[in-house]
Amino acid sequence: MRPSSVRALTLLFIGFSALQVRATEPAAELLDECLAAHGGMAPLESAGGIRMRSEGTFDLSVRHQGRSPERPEPTPIVEQLSVDLREDRMAFDLDWWNYVHSNQHMREIYDANNRVLMFDRVNGLAFWQSHLVVEDQKARHLRALAPFLLREARQSESLRARGAQVVDGRVFETVSFVTSAGDELVLYIDAWTRLLAGAQTTIDMPLLADTRVSWWWSDHAPFAERLMLPRTIEMQLDGAVLKRVSTSYRLGVQEDLFRAPDGIEPPPAPEPTSFEPQSGHAAQTAAVDTLAPGTYVARNLRPGFHVLF
Repeated sequence: MRPSSVRALTLLFIGFSALQVRATEPAAELLDECLAAHGGMAPLESAGGIRMRSEGTFDLSVRHQGRSPERPEPTPIVEQLSVDLREDRMAFDLDWWNYVHSNQHMREIYDANNRVLMFDRVNGLAFWQSHLVVEDQKARHLRALAPFLLREARQSESLRARGAQVVDGRVFETVSFVTSAGDELVLYIDAWTRLLAGAQTTIDMPLLADTRVSWWWSDHAPFAERLMLPRTIEMQLDGAVLKRVSTSYRLGVQEDLFRAPDGIEPPPAPEPTSFEPQSGHAAQTAAVDTLAPGTYVARNLRPGFHVLF
């Protein structure tokens, strides 16, 4: 290659690198302002963690998995999330009556060794989940809390500024980044308050194909003096409300969520570095009920899932 061609390619590479830096810097500055508007990570770190409780409704009909393809069917849901920053632990508890006679009551405990202990409170089972799904699932839970989502985006090398957008008459500054699962997530930051208002991505969903999934945080209020957190969270699929919950918070580590539920004995922990997924459901014989001649139901093959055949 001629020296002039080498110089041209070098200049092109340098110019492209500079363009990437300029694209990233405004996004990073915007996220810093947004994180500061929410109170930053310092109050959470000083307290050692935080607990969020969400209570509201979830509508399976929005994703075409309800009992009717046409009639809305919001059902009660309660979620609790506890983050322990000092021990690098997280616990998530779900109590959801997704149908009238179908209850999912699960607890997930994530430890510092990339392992997750699952409790099925309906069937009285406990098992360790493979670390292969832990990192992304843990991040999905943490994104419900603005400081953690902003920190994740701020640390991403894929962070980019996307410019201003107007949604329902409100002006937002937007940035995007690619999650560890490969999804591009666009964050909507209120142009005036600098608070995180929304996030959006597109995923391939069963029965719906490519679907716009968005989360909207609203009714922000002061909490523990320095924090500013939302009191309402809404999840939408292509604009239809899938989940809407009211939230409350407590600073500090809430040990009760990190304990096994009453009556369930957890199995011994596997080795931190290498273990195979273990399922307590595999060891359980499915209970099959006869509904009519030739018509049967196998109950709770997965918590809340009953197979008719």
